[in-house]
Amino acid sequence: MNHSTRLLIGPGVPVDPAVLLDELRKTDSERRIEVDNQCPIVEPRHKEQESRSDHLSKKVGSTKSGVGACNAERALRMVPRWAQTIPASKPYVGGYCRGKFRKLLAENKKVHDRRNAGHFLSLYHGTYPYVTFKKTQPPRLLVGDVGVGPTQVDDVIVIFKDTLHE
Repeated sequence: MNHSTRLLIGPGVPVDPAVLLDELRKTDSERRIEVDNQCPIVEPRHKEQESRSDHLSKKVGSTKSGVGACNAERALRMVPRWAQTIPASKPYVGGYCRGKFRKLLAENKKVHDRRNAGHFLSLYHGTYPYVTFKKTQPPRLLVGDVGVGPTQVDDVIVIFKDTLHE
């Protein structure tokens, strides 16, 4: 683990404050994280909505993390954002992380962005209804969650996972 790496969470990432605070404590990362103030907050009710839905729980196989319900509310402009978060999370509000990503790229710093991608996970092109709300094609990944255009990216590394033999 690299303890000098800055950790930035971009505005397109739904964040569950309880999960984040627990992960920060477990990884001793409290001093190096910033969460964009526009990140939507995953609340307990989002998890409950996904757990109560037979469609999501049984047919789709939701992880019940609340991210889908949170994103649905975000599309309706109803979800609270990180800037309005609980007091325990206030120290981690990073303001405008998109600008920080762009600045790091302009300075030729190494920036790693990890996410799930895949054509068959696409809401529009995937194996509906077993899809994600997020954009899944490499040129669109950074634009949606981080606010960085595809012309600012030099390399995309793809890792394939064989799920047939798990």
